[in-house]
Amino acid sequence: MSPFMSANKIKKPILLIHGEEDNNPGTLTMQSDRFFNALKGHGALCRLVVLPFESHGYTARESIMHVLWETDRWLQRHCVSNATDVNADIEEGKENSDAGAADSETKVTASGGGGAEMSDFEDEGYHLWPRSLL
Repeated sequence: MSPFMSANKIKKPILLIHGEEDNNPGTLTMQSDRFFNALKGHGALCRLVVLPFESHGYTARESIMHVLWETDRWLQRHCVSNATDVNADIEEGKENSDAGAADSETKVTASGGGGAEMSDFEDEGYHLWPRSLL
C-alpha cells in the first residue's frame, strides 16, 4: 500500500529523506517526490530532502551527518514539548533572528558541507538549541 494514497489524511508535520540514486525497486526517488507534492497539495507541513549520490542506505559521512542534522532541526521545530523553558528559549531566539520563521513546505537537495544550507535555515527561523532541551 502506497503512502501516496493516504496523503490527504496526513495532518502532522512530516520529514521525508530519500537517496537520489535509490536502487531499491520498491522505493524510487520519484515516489518520494510525488508523495511530497501530494502532501503539499493537501496543505500538510512537509519537507523533502534528497541526498545526492546515495542509494537506499546512506553511506557517505556527510550524508549521514546531514540526515542527523535535518532530523534534529525537524524534531526541535515540530516535536519539542511545550515546557516553559523551551518556549522561553524559542521566543528569545525568534526575537534575536533577523527573519521570522515561516511554516512553509520546502524541498531541498542536500549538497554537503552545510555552509550555505546552514545560513538558509537561519533565514527560515531555525536556531541551534542546546541538546538538553530535547
